Amino acid sequence: MLGLEIKWRKSAEMNSQEKYKYAYALTSVASTGLSFVEDSLTSMMSDATDLSRLRSFYILLSYNFELLLKSRIVMTESFADKQAMNNRLIELGHDIQTIANALGNHTLAEIGITKVENGSGQ
Repeated sequence: MLGLEIKWRKSAEMNSQEKYKYAYALTSVASTGLSFVEDSLTSMMSDATDLSRLRSFYILLSYNFELLLKSRIVMTESFADKQAMNNRLIELGHDIQTIANALGNHTLAEIGITKVENGSGQ
């Protein structure tokens, strides 16, 4: 009987608890990264003109924002299993605009984001 239960679980979609576990992990990593950026910027505010250092912070901000958006993808979309979820996140890539479009305006608004737009490339 236990074998039948395991087979059934594998054939069903990921449940909310499983999805929450992965979304929480993504959010935790992003939170740690954002805290690092905040602490680092606070300690270096006197040297805020170092463009190479600021570029590193922009990259970290972008990466951690991407993780936050992807955590919402995990919670709002349906996946058969962890591999399907990973494939979807890989498919979205690192383009924040693509991820935001996949979430849609309603989902973004639920987390307090009113607009996502490409920067000027600087």
